[in-house]
Order: sequence, then C-alpha cells, then structure tokens
Amino acid sequence: MGKNIFHAGGAGNGQAAKICNNMLLAISMIGTCEAFVLAEKLGCKAVLLNPSIRPFETLSTHLGEQTNLYTGEKFVFDESHIAELQALFVPAITRAERYLLMVEMSDELLDHRRTLEYFSGARQIVIEGGDHELKSFPAHVPAVMTFVMEK
Repeated sequence: MGKNIFHAGGAGNGQAAKICNNMLLAISMIGTCEAFVLAEKLGCKAVLLNPSIRPFETLSTHLGEQTNLYTGEKFVFDESHIAELQALFVPAITRAERYLLMVEMSDELLDHRRTLEYFSGARQIVIEGGDHELKSFPAHVPAVMTFVMEK
C-alpha cells in the first residue's frame, strides 16, 4: 500500500476519487451496462469501463448453476435473466458527449471493436493490451475525475 500517489485536484477530490475507485472495483460488466442505460434514461454522464453493450449475448453461454465468487453461495442464472438484460438494451446512444469509455483491447471476455463503434463520438481511452481487469485504471483516474467534474 501507498506505492502509488495520484493527485486528483483540490481539497476533497482525492476522497471522491477513492470512493469512485472502490465503487468501480465492485462493478461488473452488468453494472456498466446498467450505467449507460441510466445515463440514457436520466440524461446524466457515465464513465464506462470495459462495458458489455450486449450482455444478453455475452452471458448466454453461462446459463445454469453458478457460484458466487465471494460468498460461495450457489444460484441459477437462467433465460429469465437473459430476458431482463435484453429489456435493458439501448440500440444506440443519443448524446455521445455524456460518455467516457475506457477499454483495454486485449480483454479476454469482450471484443471491444463493437464497443468502440457503438460509442463512436464519445470520449474514449483505448489501451492496447491489458485485460478485463482493467489494471491500467489507476493511471487514468485524473482523466475520469476531469470528465466527471466538467459541466
């Protein structure tokens, strides 16, 4: 701990960045899908990290019993969950300036060529290499905070 120090701006911005970082670590590709659905419905900004724009396709191969990685609890992921994800689908974004997209192109789970096309016109941070964990995120916190704080 304490190896990396990032200047996030004026007083209080560091705490905001820490909160955002903690929240982002807890969000999966479903969370980023829901973030851009909310941005479209509410007209707010969204920072999208390695998003799955069509999670109903991405996750359709994972139907059946699953195990929560954190609690070990078993649950069933079925067609009703896929239908819920399909109901959230946004065919096209309406205002690209509301979005900051960050992707690592060597993501082992998602093909981001479609993602880049879907979010064309949005601000984009495209990292060659990387993976789905988005390990380069800390280096981009200042850009994320700048985007979020802009009016």
